[in-house]
Parts: sequence; structure tokens; C-alpha cells
Amino acid sequence: LTTIRTKYRALTNKVKQEEAVDAYRRLIDPTL
Repeated sequence: LTTIRTKYRALTNKVKQEEAVDAYRRLIDPTL
């Protein structure tokens, strides 16, 4: 149960990080 929870947490953190990077890129280059 703990391994599934940690994997889920790592996955959600990865998704949040990718969303943050995408938003940061949009701020730098709106044409993207």
C-alpha cells in the first residue's frame, strides 16, 4: 500500500512539474 502511495505521489509530482514547465515556457514565449 505504501509503495503504491509513493508511486502515485511521484507521478502527480512529475505531472505538476511538467505543467509548471509548460506554463513557464508560455510566459517566456507566448507563440508556443
